[in-house]
Amino acid sequence: MDKRQWISAISLSVAVFALWTVFEMWYLKNHPPAPDTGTAAATQPAPISSAPDLAATNPAATHPSTTQSAVPEMTAGLHAVASTQPAAGISLGSADKGNAKFAMEVDLSPDGAGVGQVILNDFYAPRANGQPKSVKRPYVFQQAFIDHPGTDALGTRSLIIDGKTVDLWNVRWNTVSSTAASATFSVDVVDEQGPVARVAKTYRVAGRNEGKAQTKGFEVDVEQTIRNLRPGGTLNVRAVINGPTPPPAENEQTDDRMIVVGYDEAGKDIALTQHPQLQFKGASATKDLTEDSGRHFVWAGQASTYFGAIVLPGPAEKFNYSARAEGLEPNSETDHDVAIVFDTPEMTIAAGQEVAAPMSVYFGPKWRAVLDDPYYASFPRKYDKLLLYTSKMCAWITSDTLIAGLVLILRGFYFIFRDWGLSIICLVLCVRALLHPITKRSQVQMMKMGKLAPEVEKLKKKYADKPDELNREMMKVYKQQGGAILGCLPMFLQTPIWIALWSALQSTFELRQAPFLYNLTWIKDLAKPDRLVDLVAIFGHPIPIPLIITTWHISAINILPILMAAVTYINQKYFMPMPIAATPEQEQQQKMQRGMSL
Repeated sequence: MDKRQWISAISLSVAVFALWTVFEMWYLKNHPPAPDTGTAAATQPAPISSAPDLAATNPAATHPSTTQSAVPEMTAGLHAVASTQPAAGISLGSADKGNAKFAMEVDLSPDGAGVGQVILNDFYAPRANGQPKSVKRPYVFQQAFIDHPGTDALGTRSLIIDGKTVDLWNVRWNTVSSTAASATFSVDVVDEQGPVARVAKTYRVAGRNEGKAQTKGFEVDVEQTIRNLRPGGTLNVRAVINGPTPPPAENEQTDDRMIVVGYDEAGKDIALTQHPQLQFKGASATKDLTEDSGRHFVWAGQASTYFGAIVLPGPAEKFNYSARAEGLEPNSETDHDVAIVFDTPEMTIAAGQEVAAPMSVYFGPKWRAVLDDPYYASFPRKYDKLLLYTSKMCAWITSDTLIAGLVLILRGFYFIFRDWGLSIICLVLCVRALLHPITKRSQVQMMKMGKLAPEVEKLKKKYADKPDELNREMMKVYKQQGGAILGCLPMFLQTPIWIALWSALQSTFELRQAPFLYNLTWIKDLAKPDRLVDLVAIFGHPIPIPLIITTWHISAINILPILMAAVTYINQKYFMPMPIAATPEQEQQQKMQRGMSL
């Protein structure tokens, strides 16, 4: 192999790596899930496009059956009575940093009786590109989608009474009562003959050590009651309630937010399903979440790598809820907002009676210190399933037990060094030491194969005109040395462990916004690239680099990958044992192997 061929091989290898990266980005962004069929579609209740803006601006966001005659009839005679009270919001809990009593503040809006936003006291928001590393903003999420009215988290979207829909999302509810930890709203529904129903909604926020202390202050109780005000008659009522909105994205390279759903496993366990928000586009913009392989959903919500908002409806034996996810921008290439909608089953309410539809809502971190508590880790919650992050393309190679074990070792090193960066280094050294026998065996086998080069060259000259016999003789030589496959097999055995190590580092909440080496270096967040040179802070925007089917936007120059390439090259050249090159071709191959570190 001459120098020109060697350069061509290097260029081809770099191109293959780049194309694979682009393909992976395209696959994750555009590969939609299979459309729902069968039981899931059949059991989906008639959807309610109660917010005109949603239906008008986003036809694909409504359920496919909205064009059928099963859509409830709209009538001007049945309507909600708006409150005349001032449009003043109510705040539960506290947003004070380090507040000893409350872990969060929940801001409520009387319009639709929904959640305006949630502020977590113990955490800071993801740092935006170009923002100084010293600036820290409060962690705020559960904010409504700006361009889509009626999407407030937990807001009551509509009420269906005897087949007729009453919009409640655009109505100001009455504030019945409010304290530092609870608030109640109500709204009346009337027709030409008088009062029909009264809907009341109560939010309760417990302190860190109050009420259900095991919640650690991250769970909100929501109870909606519907009372029959019609004298001498029953009401058949169904309610449509918004789910939570997504947390801020944590990954600056791609949208890490996803819809998470827990399905019932024989009443004892939860099967977790995750749907990336990038999937909700085009014909797959709407997905029924109610059933999965014959299992009914128990809870559903939205999550990022480090935070989640999960809604657990009332007891399944009493309220058989259904749920769906709606992509609000199905044709957009940049916006991937997804809303979750819960539908209660139809409830029959006798005159003067009421029914209650309770919900428990988790607003908090995907942190082992919280979700490993028996309250969250037991059925029906089992929120600890959210702790293990694995890529769908590689999840089958490793195991949750192995990932959890590596996280436990990592936390043990942190207990010793009190620095997560040093703990990661020690963990990698332990993994390296554990895999050393496998690595050594592989290298020894490769050296043995390298020593066969002169003999292989003799066989090529001897059987130049007899390819079949040449192959047989070469196989005999390789078999005597143990076979070429044995040199590669040990390397494949390491793959599950390295993937588990990557998953462990991706799912360890403590690494988020944790500095390296006791805050003495430029690395202020171990969960993100090191960002030695922040291009956004310099130029005001990321630098675009056009590729074949996409465009990369580089927001920073990271020195650690460059140092990694240099260390790899030095290691290969001076420390990794290589067989002596017996031919010029072998010498060129070794040079090409060292050049692969680029």
